Amino acid sequence: LFADGHYADAIFAAFKAVELRVRAMSGLDQIGEQLMAAAFGDRPRILVSVEQGASGESEQRGFKFLFMGAMAGIR
Repeated sequence: LFADGHYADAIFAAFKAVELRVRAMSGLDQIGEQLMAAAFGDRPRILVSVEQGASGESEQRGFKFLFMGAMAGIR
């Protein structure tokens, strides 16, 4: 889709794939922002941070908000 110039459709399809992957990895059945909040939130099902302590917590929280924002903006 992207190569053919259908940019909006390509982005939507890519984030739909991200949503399905996060749902599969987390075992959650929510969608959109709520899924990302639960998957990457206070008791994360998916850990993305590599640092320990406050830095790692900030990194995890940052990814949560990035994915939540992307889902809010794309949907």
